[in-house]
Amino acid sequence: MIKRVGMLASTILFLTSAGVAQAAIGGKAELGVLKTSGNSQSQSINTSIALQHEVGRWENQFTGTIFTAEEDNEQNAERYSSTFKTSFDFTEFNYVFANLSYEKDLFGGVRERTTETVGYGRRLLKSDRNELNVELGAGARQQESQKPESLRESDAIVRGALIYEFEISETSEFTQKLLTESGEENTYTESVTGLKLTIIGPTFAGITYTVKHNSNVPDETKKTDTYLSVSLSYEFGKDD
Repeated sequence: MIKRVGMLASTILFLTSAGVAQAAIGGKAELGVLKTSGNSQSQSINTSIALQHEVGRWENQFTGTIFTAEEDNEQNAERYSSTFKTSFDFTEFNYVFANLSYEKDLFGGVRERTTETVGYGRRLLKSDRNELNVELGAGARQQESQKPESLRESDAIVRGALIYEFEISETSEFTQKLLTESGEENTYTESVTGLKLTIIGPTFAGITYTVKHNSNVPDETKKTDTYLSVSLSYEFGKDD
């Protein structure tokens, strides 16, 4: 499995560097090493792609992530996630958004989760080096617990998010993202802390620490998973 994911990631990196520069979108492709603790403890390969497209006051974002791990030739971690978000700026500091996300984690606290939310965002801070956005929304969630129960549940949720970006220098950037989705069946919280270090041109190294917490999980399953990732990324597209 790890070999197949590595080949896929290499293909993504090659295609983006060779041909995406002509497209009207920008983003990054990433390949990294991942160390996990919690419900899975192992070393693994992490690959992801992020796309961004801006048209006037509209902004569209897509992210997709795959990670898989094995130990002694036995797979012990496997997770897929994707998110699509579209937003519209009705003033310089205010916007509305719609967000659709999907995650499948064969070894986490929740096996499968889909959320659909809409809401309002506010840029509390925006300068040459700092940007801080907060979001509040509501929507619906469908989730399935881990086997053997495999219970499917649907509920209404409230969504809150905080996104902070700080340009430390011309070659380094710090990011912090907080997300919580709370409903009757479960409260899901996610924190992603990242540090980006430019190597040369559009190539950079990244260190990311992720914490995921579910308030309601099956017995003998940990509520919190952590991920420490060191990766190499390539940015493309979006001419200034």
